[in-house]
Amino acid sequence: METLLKLGADPDYHAGQLVRGALSRELNVTTPRQLARMLNREYMLHWFINETTTVTQENEAAMSEPPMFINNLSATLRLRVKPSSVQATGPDVYKMNTDPRGYVCILSYCSFKDRPDLDLEGSRSDVNNLASVFGKMGYTGHAHFSLTAAQTKQVLTKVRDMEVLDHVGCAVFIISSHGIGNEKFLTNDMKRLATEWVCDLFKDSECPRLKNKPKLFIFDFCRSHYKEQLYRQASAVKCTRVKEPLQDIMCIYSNSGGFMSHTFNKNGTPFTRALCRTLVQHAHNKELGELYREFLVEYTKMVPATEPQLRNLGFTKKFYFNPVTTF
Repeated sequence: METLLKLGADPDYHAGQLVRGALSRELNVTTPRQLARMLNREYMLHWFINETTTVTQENEAAMSEPPMFINNLSATLRLRVKPSSVQATGPDVYKMNTDPRGYVCILSYCSFKDRPDLDLEGSRSDVNNLASVFGKMGYTGHAHFSLTAAQTKQVLTKVRDMEVLDHVGCAVFIISSHGIGNEKFLTNDMKRLATEWVCDLFKDSECPRLKNKPKLFIFDFCRSHYKEQLYRQASAVKCTRVKEPLQDIMCIYSNSGGFMSHTFNKNGTPFTRALCRTLVQHAHNKELGELYREFLVEYTKMVPATEPQLRNLGFTKKFYFNPVTTF
């Protein structure tokens, strides 16, 4: 392995005869990167010295692409979405009849600089399951992996200014990482970002494209035995809130402040699996409050001693996801 690294091994180089036959024919695997992803072993990519450059290039490319849902791998959950047969309407209901229905931004922090011990195995499974479910419901968006704090700010600022937000009924932001407390998460470069800053970026004065539209923030923070180490080693990014009340925002946390959420495994987190199952079974006819109760039932089946949290920030109307199709 040391010899390969010295030679500048490239995870995107075609593996030649090593991938002939079933790997290339049935799994469409031709490079070490694709094989690592297929096996949910992306931590192996850190062994390649070109990986940092490659990830940066991928992130920059994703930031410049037109809105599209990224779902390069097959979802591990085989779920069929039910379309809504009747759409709820009225002055007390958020209007959700657009095409696409909404914009989804997924930020998955699965690796951390110089800390392979913090890698979150199975994070791509979570992203693929979410991408599959929301894509089948008629939503569009982007997924990003292991961004630095600066890249995170760049991505979210770009999303805030996207023209597509004019044409969707809602926006959904899903962030998974290691959590510090209940309101901060860790980025790839071992810096802390506050959920408060993320929400503030999409308040009415900052993001008029989403004014009067529902905005859902879903935070899946894995807090394991690395918690104390993170407090010592991660540097904070200071964020100051301008005094303006947040409107039309609902936050869902995988755990409340005093509890630890269940950690990742190769299939992702129970939180995301429960969320995906709840959406495909009930999003077609249940309002968000009812949907959350169904989610709690599904989640506690997987992790009985769990404490997720729902936080309402000016979310004054009923919200229905209104899935439009199934395939």
